[in-house]
Order: sequence, then structure tokens, then C-alpha cells
Amino acid sequence: MSDHIISIRGLSKAFNGHRVLDDVDLDIDQGQVVCVLGPSGAGKSTLLRCICHFEKIDTGHVSVDGTIMGYHFHNGKLHESSSKQIARTRRNIGVVFQQFNLFPHLTALENVIEGPVHVLGLSKSEAILEAEKLLKQVGLTDQKNKYPAQMSGGQQQRVAIARALNMNPKVILFDEPTSALDPELVGEVLQTMKDLANQGITMMVVTHEVGFARDVADIIVIMESGRIIESGPAHEVLGHPKHKRTAEFLRSVR
Repeated sequence: MSDHIISIRGLSKAFNGHRVLDDVDLDIDQGQVVCVLGPSGAGKSTLLRCICHFEKIDTGHVSVDGTIMGYHFHNGKLHESSSKQIARTRRNIGVVFQQFNLFPHLTALENVIEGPVHVLGLSKSEAILEAEKLLKQVGLTDQKNKYPAQMSGGQQQRVAIARALNMNPKVILFDEPTSALDPELVGEVLQTMKDLANQGITMMVVTHEVGFARDVADIIVIMESGRIIESGPAHEVLGHPKHKRTAEFLRSVR
């Protein structure tokens, strides 16, 4: 049995004739932390959106925990799945966006229980118990009854992380989770993510924080122009890059 939680094969995606992803292959295993680095416009965020089927792919496919995301085979061809089938597979994926996407009319606690109650069918009391544990885990017990507008950006992002965790996903995808934060708030979010990595939670992180990637990543993926130009163990890619463009990119962000 494969340990791949996510398996990507031949993934390509174009917008208005411009190819944003070009024949991408990538595997993520249970418990791995994979950090995706690269210049702006490399296709990193689009890759995450295709994994979740927020964007339809043009060619190739993505498997999540053994199930093809967004499509199914019939008579040897891929056909798009129903919205219910897509939603069911998507439950295995937690997503933390750049912009926190919290419901402004709900408190931190209410934001965290929304998915388990309305999607997973948990009772409100069960969901609250788990949500309180997760808010404690991300250091926000004292913020649970506050609304997003009453919290800092770093606190809102940690609520978003707790919300993703409360769906009990197989993997969590992070799309530049600190890019919208003031510099003094970045550390608290990165520390929360480091704690998750230390707990063995499978994570795929699009980030520009090379120091964070060095500290927590098992695998580094370098993208440019829609392609993976280099990937491998973090210490090898960051310490001894093989590709000229990798070395140039790393020099530019250090």
C-alpha cells in the first residue's frame, strides 16, 4: 500500500492560453512537511488550488488519500465528479489561505465549529469541546469569544489553522500563510506551524520564509514558470542546490 497522501501526475493548467502549471509530478507522504518555494508567478498557489479542485485542471490528475480529486475514470477516460463527490474527497484536505477567510459575524469559537457541525454532522457540544482544545493548542483560549475584527492578523490566522484542524484532515495546505501579516506577527503563526510539524501533521506549505522551511521541511520543492525545477531533502536543496536557478533564487531571498 502506498503511503502517498497526495500524488500528482502530469498536472498542467493554463489561463487564457498562458500555461501556469506544466506537467507537474509530486508525491507527499504521511507525516511529511513539504515546503514549496519559488519566485512570484511560479505557479505555487495555483498548484494548491488544483489539488483542492478549486481550479479545474487541464491535463493530468491529483489523488488524495487514494481517490482522484475532482474526477473519476469511466471507460478509460477521466470525467468530472459530482459536486457531492468532490466535497467528500475535499474533506481530507485542510486549507489555510493568505487572507484568513473567517466569517466576520462569528466568534473565534463559532468559526472553528462551523465545519464540524454543518459538514461533518458533529453535535454542537462535541464540536465545542474539540474546538476549545484546538484554540488552546494555538494559544487562543482567551480569544475564543472575540470576533475577527477584535483580533490581530496573527490571531485570526491561528483561528484559521484551528478551523482547518477541526475538520480532522489528512493533510493541511498552507498558501503563503504569513504574507498578509505585519512583520511582528509572523513569528507567532510560524511557531504554531512548527508545533504542528512536530506533531507529525502532514503539511504542504507555499512560503517565502526560507528560514521556516529550513527548520521544519522534510522536502523542499522549487518551482519556476509552472515547473518543478528541483526537489529533495531540505538540507540538500537549501544547502547544496543542483539547479542554477535554485541557487540564484535562494541567494535572492536570503
